[in-house]
Amino acid sequence: FSPVATEQAAPSSAAHRPHGLLHAPGSWRASELFTLGDLGVLNAPSSIVGVVPKNIFTYWDDPNNIPDLVAGCIARMHHFNPDWTIYLLYPGVPNVEPPPQKMANACCGGFDDPTHQADWYRSAALAKYGGVWLDSTSIVNQPIDRWADLDMDAVQGWEWVGGNLAMENWGFVVPYKSQLMATWMEEMRNAWQMGPELYCANIPQPVQISSSLRSWLPYLTMHACFVVSWTLLPTERVRFIASSSDPGQPFNFLAMTNWDTSAALNLIFFQMNQTQISNTTFFKLRGDERHAAQSLASYASQGSLLAREMLALLPPSPPPPASSENR
Repeated sequence: FSPVATEQAAPSSAAHRPHGLLHAPGSWRASELFTLGDLGVLNAPSSIVGVVPKNIFTYWDDPNNIPDLVAGCIARMHHFNPDWTIYLLYPGVPNVEPPPQKMANACCGGFDDPTHQADWYRSAALAKYGGVWLDSTSIVNQPIDRWADLDMDAVQGWEWVGGNLAMENWGFVVPYKSQLMATWMEEMRNAWQMGPELYCANIPQPVQISSSLRSWLPYLTMHACFVVSWTLLPTERVRFIASSSDPGQPFNFLAMTNWDTSAALNLIFFQMNQTQISNTTFFKLRGDERHAAQSLASYASQGSLLAREMLALLPPSPPPPASSENR
């Protein structure tokens, strides 16, 4: 699989395909959704330092098997931001720095799960290219420029719900050649090489890691890396957009339902009207919601207008499995 840029079609390369992936029924290949960006074009970017380039990065670990909910989320990003280029990242994607090997003396666990692999690739892509990160389980309802200042030389995002001046990593904005993002990436390298537990246990003073954030480590190592980076570069500008649980913000639908996954999904798919949806930046589905959610086709059959809107952005039906491919 090799993404193709809107401006210039690039031939697919077998070397760029995730190996051994079978196209499952009820899913899409990324290339079937719409035209994606080619990271090779960005090797010599024309971006302006300090300005946010119109790149949207997201991640799915198997771009040949994207379930309809995730496919609908990615298509909706494109729908609301038609003049942006979307880059789907995956393990081994060309032109993005791959995760390093751990040091020989690194202890404890690693970052082999998809969540932390996505953490690595989002950091590497934004440090190199700049742009906007959106998790692939973000149901976008507004153009990005409704909530991001694209001319501001600042890393922008939502403060982590636990505070500590840590930034949420499911949706954030990075200007081209951001020093703060470069330092954040360097801290991520350190964490990968040391191992998450060892890195988090050795965060130096004067970095202030609250007991709330510390209780989530090493899972939220990327958040800790942000706190370390901003401590090292205190004059770098950071814009916290709002509390993520405020009205109109990505976690408000969860706050409204006391963070109950079933109730939250029911709220956005069946109870919210069009005005309430369009007044929300995007709905950020956590892992709990993604795993509990039904398919868009199922929600649509039960009368969900949001699910029908998302499905309308996709091909009429997923193509059949590619029987010539083998795992």
